[in-house]
Amino acid sequence: MKQIITSLHETTLSRIRNPIIGTFIFSWLLLNIKGVSYFLLSSRAQKLDIIHNWTPALDSDFGVPALITVCYLVLLPLLQLAYQYFDDVMLQPVKHDFKHQSLINYYKSLKAVNEKKADSDEERIAKMKDEKILDWIDEKKRISSIVLSNREEHSKRISELDQIESKVLPTLELHTRKDNKLNEYIKRLKLVQNTLNNAPTPPPKALLERIDFIKYVIADLEAIATNSDDTATNLIQAYQGNFVFLIDEPEMHIHSANAELLEKLIADNPAT
Repeated sequence: MKQIITSLHETTLSRIRNPIIGTFIFSWLLLNIKGVSYFLLSSRAQKLDIIHNWTPALDSDFGVPALITVCYLVLLPLLQLAYQYFDDVMLQPVKHDFKHQSLINYYKSLKAVNEKKADSDEERIAKMKDEKILDWIDEKKRISSIVLSNREEHSKRISELDQIESKVLPTLELHTRKDNKLNEYIKRLKLVQNTLNNAPTPPPKALLERIDFIKYVIADLEAIATNSDDTATNLIQAYQGNFVFLIDEPEMHIHSANAELLEKLIADNPAT
């Protein structure tokens, strides 16, 4: 008897995990929440009376839940794909362009400050000439030395900024290309995940494990894409203790016993 109940329980859970059946049941409960709540809180005699007098209605018991199920399974994935396309095609390029332009403007502003400083020294010299200050010759030598020093410093800084710019811009472009490739890979993984999640038939255990594996990989890649490397441990934490453990950070090693267990599991469950 216990085995029969366990089998029925597992079969029911498997059916509920199906996107179509699960969504339909949730929609029906949502529409009939008042009646379900009254039935659960009633006494046994009242429950029997409710069951005896209950007659199914085509609209509230089938039509509207079926419509909600279709909208959820068809419209929601389309909206998700539309948002992913908007984020990848429109938002991400704008963010990268804004970062690059900010760095370029910063270097240009440094150049402008140094140029204005050199010009101010020249204006000071011209003003002192007009005022005919005493000891002009000595002052002229001192100011000339200051101007030459400033010009040398200015040239040195301009050269350093040009070198930094020549090194930074290619690095930024390479970083942008890597980010775009990473985001494109994450987008493709999400498309695969959505396709597997919307399978019309109850997924087998092996497929559920693959769906979970893809979920962990996507979470880690998104953490890396947002420079949150410390949180990119979902995959390791999910399988820690089963096949993989850590020895001496930051290296990850495969234990021989776990490796033998993994090979045995692969041999017993060949990929289809």
